[in-house]
Amino acid sequence: MTHLAFELRTNTPEALIPALAEQVEASGYRSLWVNHPPDADGIGALAAMAAATERITLGTAVIPISALPPDAILRRIDETGLQAERLRLGIGSGWGERPLQRMAEAVAYLRERTPAEIVVGALGPRMREVGATLADAVLLNSVTPDLARAAAADIREQAKAASRPVPGVYVNVMAGVGAAQLTELTESAAFLQQLPAYAAHFRRSGISPEQASIAASQLSDLPRLLGPWRETVDEVVLVPVRADEAGPARDLVAAAIAAF
Repeated sequence: MTHLAFELRTNTPEALIPALAEQVEASGYRSLWVNHPPDADGIGALAAMAAATERITLGTAVIPISALPPDAILRRIDETGLQAERLRLGIGSGWGERPLQRMAEAVAYLRERTPAEIVVGALGPRMREVGATLADAVLLNSVTPDLARAAAADIREQAKAASRPVPGVYVNVMAGVGAAQLTELTESAAFLQQLPAYAAHFRRSGISPEQASIAASQLSDLPRLLGPWRETVDEVVLVPVRADEAGPARDLVAAAIAAF
């Protein structure tokens, strides 16, 4: 069964985070995530969400270890007082040489030092295998429902072959509602195409960035657009392209969970 999760990005105004986080938890979402650009403090934003909630699982999607090494990640978690028992610690390779080796070493380092769930952010099949064989879960990105379903099956088989526990499989899905947000989705797709790793991923997968997002003209489109994501992975993390106005953001939180 696939559950719905939600992400509040670091550009969400601080004043909106507590109420939105509280609404996400009360609405029945399985988990609540934050992104972590190299120049932002996603862990700090996640701590604000933790303070506004009681039990919902919290995740980072994802911390680039090239910008924030594992030891610095753990120090920041300690500084903010985040409870490791509620935390899905999502990490990504960022930039630099030997990404697979660096990620394997980071997973091993973190596993020895925190009880948090270790999640590997993965675009390609080799990084997915790192997550399947070493981590607790894998976070997919920029995939279609069919690709997510196929990747989840591969990840579970790889874990089984390595005599590992079945890992969680999650997927980030960008979403926009209304004309202005659809324009932002188009701009985001163009930006991703300029990034070598993402460009290679789209060529390898045979899809465009637009196919991996949810573009709704209005909230009533969500049941149709979210439907294909059912029975794909363990959790679909809905990532609003914008959540800087209280009304539309709250409406999306309510409408998406009702549609799913």
